[in-house]
Amino acid sequence: MSIAGRLESLIASVERTGRGALDSQHIAALTHELGHPLTSSYISQLRRGSRTNPTIDSLRVLAAVFGVPVSYFFPHDTAPDDQPWPTPGAETRPGAGGRPADSSGRSSSLATSLLPAKLAELFERSSVAEGRPLSVEEVAKRCQASGYEVTECYLTDLLNGVKDNPSIRTLEGIAQAFDVHVSFFFMAPTSFDADQDADQSDRVYSEAMKDEAVRDIARRSSELDPAGRRLLAAMLRELSDVKITRNEPTPPPGLGEG
Repeated sequence: MSIAGRLESLIASVERTGRGALDSQHIAALTHELGHPLTSSYISQLRRGSRTNPTIDSLRVLAAVFGVPVSYFFPHDTAPDDQPWPTPGAETRPGAGGRPADSSGRSSSLATSLLPAKLAELFERSSVAEGRPLSVEEVAKRCQASGYEVTECYLTDLLNGVKDNPSIRTLEGIAQAFDVHVSFFFMAPTSFDADQDADQSDRVYSEAMKDEAVRDIARRSSELDPAGRRLLAAMLRELSDVKITRNEPTPPPGLGEG
């Protein structure tokens, strides 16, 4: 399914929850709150499919608006209905500086800052298949041969962190050159011989959202302002730190006091 299709699927999911119609202007307002404003016109073009090559920052903020990981837009063979239940505006984490967060709760700027490391990992892995690491020139030529306009200079800038907001087609071209899925760039760096499942974090998130209590927390948090969400997140971290478990009943107030 295209980015336009997956975006419409998210919008439809929100509307099915009874939160009302969600138009492009409302989505644009939410992206503004998250610190990476997109115009309603730009969002409308994405929805219609007339714009098909957004940058990773644009997709990242849209993912944050709906409370899904960026990899939602790059499934392997996952149907849209299997994706996490969306909660618009609920994915801003404390300490993120107003930037969207990924599914692990870290600032979404992390995905950009790790891009050089992910590229370096691909070059390192290429030494196994090729007998030696591919050169930047070779990768650029592979991209161009597949119809992607990725120059040696631009690829070098990505490796060095000089450029940090490539378009989706650029990432697709690089991924194809190394024979990996584009979602590779949105995964945490792995050790050289690790073979992690790109959809694992999505499945964990989706499984958690099957719990009515979790969905209730998500719904209520989406109605809070950013300060309220930060306070709620801090309270949830405190609860997690004291190791309250589902199988351990909470004693009645005052029991054992005095």
